[in-house]
Amino acid sequence: MDDLLTSSTRRRGFLARIGAAATALLAGAAFPAPATATTRLKPNADSPFDETWVDHLTGKHRQLFDANAHNNAAVLGQMRNFFNTYRDVYGVAEKDVNVVLQLHGSAFVLAVNDATWTKYKLGEFYKVDDPQTKGPSLRNPFVAVTEGDDAAKEATISVLLGRGVTFLVCNNTLIKQSKALAKARGEDAAVILEEIKKGLLPGFYLVPAAMVAMNRAHEHGCSYVFVSG
Repeated sequence: MDDLLTSSTRRRGFLARIGAAATALLAGAAFPAPATATTRLKPNADSPFDETWVDHLTGKHRQLFDANAHNNAAVLGQMRNFFNTYRDVYGVAEKDVNVVLQLHGSAFVLAVNDATWTKYKLGEFYKVDDPQTKGPSLRNPFVAVTEGDDAAKEATISVLLGRGVTFLVCNNTLIKQSKALAKARGEDAAVILEEIKKGLLPGFYLVPAAMVAMNRAHEHGCSYVFVSG
């Protein structure tokens, strides 16, 4: 009998604790409130990184594209289709659609200017051909195109910047890729790194790490898609 009473008492105590925890949770006392979509972290004073890109994420429909390889910039066409589908099928105004592109791995080449492509022969190293010369590109061929149909012209960096795409570049990637280029060229990786940073296209944000930037985008309401090609 004593064992039965003890078991019954323990069961009532357990249920009481569960009830108390549920009450506290409903009251908001069990856990701290999650960060809101307007939360912006402030980088350290000496940080070269700019967190203000999250301020642009104000639309109703927010999408993060994650590209870890250049794949001849196939992701640009996917982002064009994303915008166009919301516009043409659902009648959603462009201001209500936010797109973020996180570039890391070999995809970083989308982020640098023609001078950097020429100096470090990025087309040869990363196997990107110029559609005009048909040889290794000595310029960033993804910024703009003058040939081809309207769809090809829309799937360019210049047009997508105009449509409000937020372009992010991973600093850890730049460090790694600078070392790879330095090894191949017999040059100083630190010098190449600084040159690449100076050669980032206007409107592109340098972020400390791709994974952290993707987390920040998610915290600000972006859904996620991995770009495979």
